[in-house]
Amino acid sequence: MGEKLISPLRLQFLFQSKGLKVVGARPGMGVTTLLLTLAGELAADYKVLFISYQDCKENLTRHLARKSGTVPEGLTLNSSLPFYCHAFFVQLEEMLLTEQYDYLILDNLQAFVGEENELDQFEKDIIIRAFAHLSRKYSLPVILALTLSALIEKRGGDRKPMIRDFIWGRQIINLPHQVISLYRPGYYGVAEDEAGNQVSKTIEISCLKNDSGYTGRIILPIEDQ
Repeated sequence: MGEKLISPLRLQFLFQSKGLKVVGARPGMGVTTLLLTLAGELAADYKVLFISYQDCKENLTRHLARKSGTVPEGLTLNSSLPFYCHAFFVQLEEMLLTEQYDYLILDNLQAFVGEENELDQFEKDIIIRAFAHLSRKYSLPVILALTLSALIEKRGGDRKPMIRDFIWGRQIINLPHQVISLYRPGYYGVAEDEAGNQVSKTIEISCLKNDSGYTGRIILPIEDQ
């Protein structure tokens, strides 16, 4: 988390509708930073549960404190839930029932499953369906972070993600209401876009699928922290 977003407030409209959402990127693109910052700003008006399998609660708390001075009262950071198993969903449902959260964010799907679990396509689809069910049952947006296919690195060019790079399970594109990708041109040494604009210090958020309507991209500046 060596860089920070200026502000993701413009992104809130992407996430305010109900339903399952998947945010995908290659490592180093800043998914955790984006979603954590977004969670902090959403928590000014909503109750947000941020579940991390990427970092511990203490580090996440320090990161938020550096940015805004404190962790918003409406934000719950949790890095102690079990990895993928029946007990996870039992504990999660207890939390959703007790606290009545407005948003659920999970970072990240592959880390949640665990490195030792070799799941087939059917088992991965069960997980996606389970999160989609929770979104419907509790009428809340569920946002899942996903590490995209390493085939992006071998493609050449600008290596910008496409919807075909979301290959974790057969339902990873079909079930979510929204499919969103993150891309940092500067990570791959891209300094200018096709129009000559400086893009080395930007992050591009593209809505590749949206059952609610809007698809397109938003470009935000980032700065050294």
